[in-house]
Amino acid sequence: MTSFNVKSEDSEKTIVCDDMSPSEWDAEEILRTHSYPESHQLVIHRGVKVTLPPQILAAYTIHSKLASGTFGSVFYGEEKSTRRPVAIKIVEASMTKTISYNGIKIPKEAALLQKIPSHPNIIALIEWAEAYEKHWILVFEYHGFGRDRLKFTLRHYLRNVAKSRGKRGLTENKVKKIMRQLLSACHHLEKHGIYHCDLKLDNIVVDTEGNLKLIDFGLAVEGEKGRGRIGSIFPPEMYDHYIPYELSTAQIWVLGTVFYQLFEAAKPYHEERVKSKALGRVMFSRHNRPSNECVELIDWMLKTEPTHRPQSVSRVIEHCWFMCA
Repeated sequence: MTSFNVKSEDSEKTIVCDDMSPSEWDAEEILRTHSYPESHQLVIHRGVKVTLPPQILAAYTIHSKLASGTFGSVFYGEEKSTRRPVAIKIVEASMTKTISYNGIKIPKEAALLQKIPSHPNIIALIEWAEAYEKHWILVFEYHGFGRDRLKFTLRHYLRNVAKSRGKRGLTENKVKKIMRQLLSACHHLEKHGIYHCDLKLDNIVVDTEGNLKLIDFGLAVEGEKGRGRIGSIFPPEMYDHYIPYELSTAQIWVLGTVFYQLFEAAKPYHEERVKSKALGRVMFSRHNRPSNECVELIDWMLKTEPTHRPQSVSRVIEHCWFMCA
């Protein structure tokens, strides 16, 4: 594993890139949509004009920006031939994990998504291309509320539903529907040795029926061990920087945090308490306290010691709370 420093506006960031064996990848499939084209149209990403490849311009119309973050911007677009809505992600090459095959760099996010069999709760990658050497362009299926209502993440869904019912969290039945889908997606990834590593409300998109898809695999990894902080929700063991931790049980903590947020619209513990490992049982507001079985499951997922949590996503799915109607 190697690391290097890159400048991002006024701050310096260290980006870690994984050295991966080319034999693990189907080269023909991965390189299927790869090219180094001349280009024509400009799109603004974080104040920078990005020149798009001609095959992207020929196939898609870009309408408006959906989101913008440290590593990339996402635009709402349509496939010209079918009018199918798509999400077009533009990420800076210098801040993107890549793998190499025969001297060609491939964005790791694209490689992982092409390796994973399709799943109804994981966003589908349609194609990808390079905008010369400075940016990657990734085209995904669009899943959300449509062009006129672009606020489509689980955070927005939680806020809108809670506002309509006059309480800050969702009902237990709605939470169960969401968690079943999220756990199904994570179980599918886990079966193929992949961990998302940035699970949070903002990386889950929802449609008007409450059907969700997991997005943004920019920090996803293969393997069972992690070191240091990954993502934005940290279990206690992530603060032990020099001790490798099990990604499976770290993921259970993160899923437990998201689980809790669906009821309370807030994290279960303040960061300082997590860091010091001074945790107790999770607390719920009186107006929105779920059933005892549900509280028991969340408390199990948020145990301080990783060995005391469910050891896999499948163990969570098998809990009696999910067996109830």
